[in-house]
Amino acid sequence: MDAPPTLRLVNLTHLQHPMSVDLHLDATATRSRLVIARVLGGTGYWRYGVEQYSARLHAAGVPLVLLPGDDKPDAELRALSTVADEDYDALWAYLVEGGPQNSANFLTYAGALLSGGEKPAPAAPLTAPGSVARRRGGQSLRRPRAVDRRRAGRSHRLLPLVQGAGSSR
Repeated sequence: MDAPPTLRLVNLTHLQHPMSVDLHLDATATRSRLVIARVLGGTGYWRYGVEQYSARLHAAGVPLVLLPGDDKPDAELRALSTVADEDYDALWAYLVEGGPQNSANFLTYAGALLSGGEKPAPAAPLTAPGSVARRRGGQSLRRPRAVDRRRAGRSHRLLPLVQGAGSSR
């Protein structure tokens, strides 16, 4: 990546009150060249913000991308976004797949939207942890491990950080 676009980041938890949304729109967002928001929980969790950003940025001619915070499509967020479906899908895919290369390509793609430059390769799926075993002569080198049944039921406690980016916790 040559030079990433300049960024201004804001946590949506700082924009919960309608007045803070209005102030951010007036001071920053309407003067931006592109606004991308990852909205955890969809429009129901940030209705005023989503509606105001959509209306005011559309009026200001600022492209807006409202992406779901998970890997489930959100028709409302897509409808309120103002970029082409192809661009929306590409940006969302980089976030869903995750990883350093997809993160870099996300920024490169955002820069390409601004400059009209060449867009990077599509998002590359990451290999799920534990799904790749080294092989020698066609046989796996991984040895099966015994399961400690006392700990097996506690594995759910490790999952909340899987999609840590943008987490409101």
